[in-house]
Amino acid sequence: MSGGRDDGFEALARAFRWRRLLETGVHATVADIAAAEKINTSCVSRILRLTLLAPTSSNDPRRKAAGSTRHGDAREAVPDRVAGAMDVHQ
Repeated sequence: MSGGRDDGFEALARAFRWRRLLETGVHATVADIAAAEKINTSCVSRILRLTLLAPTSSNDPRRKAAGSTRHGDAREAVPDRVAGAMDVHQ
């Protein structure tokens, strides 16, 4: 891998490629993928877990543009018309 930020993208791409191989039946198990890639089974398992992450992350510029979405700041992250509706139900 090339280092830095690209490592994450490479791992994510590898994870989705492996997931597709499992889903299509090219490889039946994580151990099959590990053998084909000549790496440890636990490494394949850890990388495959990346496919389970939510599509947003704290480093996502779209999320930063929308403002913080921590629980305490939730009211600031929603439009005024939605925040007004929240007042009705409290």
